[in-house]
Amino acid sequence: MQALSLHGPKLATWRQQLQSPFTPSTMQPVMSHALQATGQMLQHQALHGATRCVVRMQCAPAGVGIQTLQHQQQQQQLGEGVEIPLSSTGGPGDAAGGGLGKRRTKGSGSGDDNGSGGDDKMPLFDDGVTWYCYCVCGLLWLTDLTPLGPLLRASGPAAIYWLVGIQWLGFFAPTLAWARSQGWPVTRLLLGQRVWPGWGWLAAGAGAGAAVYLVVGSIMAAKAGIPLAEWWAGSAHVAVPPATPADPMAAFMEAERSSVLGSMIAAPSNALEAARLWACAALSPAVCEELLYRGLLLTALQRPRLAGPALLGRTDAVFVTAALFALAHLDLPQFGPLTFLGVAAGGLAVASGSVLPAIAAHATYNSAALALGVLGGGL
Repeated sequence: MQALSLHGPKLATWRQQLQSPFTPSTMQPVMSHALQATGQMLQHQALHGATRCVVRMQCAPAGVGIQTLQHQQQQQQLGEGVEIPLSSTGGPGDAAGGGLGKRRTKGSGSGDDNGSGGDDKMPLFDDGVTWYCYCVCGLLWLTDLTPLGPLLRASGPAAIYWLVGIQWLGFFAPTLAWARSQGWPVTRLLLGQRVWPGWGWLAAGAGAGAAVYLVVGSIMAAKAGIPLAEWWAGSAHVAVPPATPADPMAAFMEAERSSVLGSMIAAPSNALEAARLWACAALSPAVCEELLYRGLLLTALQRPRLAGPALLGRTDAVFVTAALFALAHLDLPQFGPLTFLGVAAGGLAVASGSVLPAIAAHATYNSAALALGVLGGGL
């Protein structure tokens, strides 16, 4: 029995009997009053509607007792006709909290993938910060202290394959294993509340990614002193001459080619190479990064801390996640454009409740950059 509705003179008598713990001698009268109160509640609801005073059964170490969760002062202030919602484990404050902020021990929770887990099974703010620090430190270690750094920056298709392997095996797989070990609902964590938001949201994501690239490209062209029409026409040239001080268009394209991504790829010679390059350089990073950043990190940054309430609201978390996403690329010239992309992707994920529109935006942005910026129209 989760709750009873009490009214009338029986309440005072029952309260007096509740001042002592349950014993065999007190069990019968208390349960008798409970049954009478239940009958009166049903009759009252049928005749006059539900006017309830919620009580709950509480299990304590010393025994089992039934306590009312409204004391005399609350009754005088609220009067009849007011219901106080209560959780099954605490007072009125617990209902508002919904269990948020309670630290789950390692391995607790079912770890199911159906997204049915409660918010208490999701990562906290501290978990998101910890994950990001490990990712960035791991990326710095790989690029600066291992032979993979020069290999990733080498031109040719092998660098792209190494990049895909590092993304999925070096970052995504350990993150997935960690999330499962913590008992978090993996599907809900990585894909959002709505796994499939609908084709309309995917189209909106693709349009947003294209719009972000157009805006970012126009801003960069303006900063380089290149007319917008000339920039879009020049970005479609396959051959770009070496940069000279008198040729801002060539300087801009040279900067694009010398970026981290541009130094890792070469123009494809046939359609099969073009499809493979698109899958490795545009689609794979979009899927992997959005699952981790707009999935895990954005969710964690909106959650309470281990030692206190949440620091970031939804909008703040979107912007902070976008900045951290851009910073993790370790490419200073691309920090602004990637932050802009991250904000758009985060807004789509929050508005739709799914990470899939963010993936669509990211993949479209990467595809545009690959086709127009890095390859110079080679696709």
